[in-house]
Amino acid sequence: MVLISYCLQNILIMEVSMSMFIGTLEIWLEAADAPDNYRVCATDPAFLIHVLDTVTFTTPDPGLPLPDPRYLGIHATCYLDTESIDEFGGLADPPQKAPELAQV
Repeated sequence: MVLISYCLQNILIMEVSMSMFIGTLEIWLEAADAPDNYRVCATDPAFLIHVLDTVTFTTPDPGLPLPDPRYLGIHATCYLDTESIDEFGGLADPPQKAPELAQV
C-alpha cells in the first residue's frame, strides 16, 4: 500500500481564475513587512482588478500550518527567472519532451 501525504505548507485554496493565474506565473506573492503577509503581484495590472493589494494567511486551528514562505518564494523566483530568460531572447535550445513521455 502506498500512502501519499500532502504538505499543507505548499497548498493554497483559492478562486478558480486566481488559481489559473498563479499556475501560469501571471500572479505571484511576495513577502511583505509582517509575518504571513504577502503583496499580490501580477504581470498585468488588469489581473488584479478586485484583488486586495496584500493578503495575510491565518488559520482558526493552530494545529494547521500556514503556507511556507519558502514555497511562495520559490514560486515568485520561478516567475522572475522566466522573465529573465525572456528578456535575453528566450532559451537558445528549448527543452524537448522525453521520448518516453511523448505519447502520454
